[in-house]
Amino acid sequence: MSGFSEEILDEINKLVFDENDDGLLDKIVQVDRNDLGQISKVILDFEGDNIPDIAVYFEYDSLGRVITKSLDTNLDNSINKIIKYQYDDNGNYTIFYDDNADGKTDFIEKTDDQGNVRIHDVRSKTQKFSEIIKDFVSELKSLKRK
Repeated sequence: MSGFSEEILDEINKLVFDENDDGLLDKIVQVDRNDLGQISKVILDFEGDNIPDIAVYFEYDSLGRVITKSLDTNLDNSINKIIKYQYDDNGNYTIFYDDNADGKTDFIEKTDDQGNVRIHDVRSKTQKFSEIIKDFVSELKSLKRK
């Protein structure tokens, strides 16, 4: 079994990954669901060592769409990153990223009716979507609990 294409969902809502076919866990993702079956919490273990690295909490609107993802990247029971979603009547979304949970938007992601995505970095300049996401994922991994 290699990569994320071969996932195993066990009876306790945990995804485990063996990315290099060595028989050892490389990543673990534990998923909790609310009474409606929506994902309410995800615990990420980037090392596969059963020591959680990041917790992500989800909130939904009445249509079942994600409206908030709150991240505890230190696992100290305090939220230190917030991602908020707003939707228009056509289902297009705008995402507001608050990189340090200070109540200020750091960058904004918008889609239009054609599915085009544009990122505006409120702190400096407009950047390519792939650069923002790559930086965000790298930062999350670097915040792993030591």
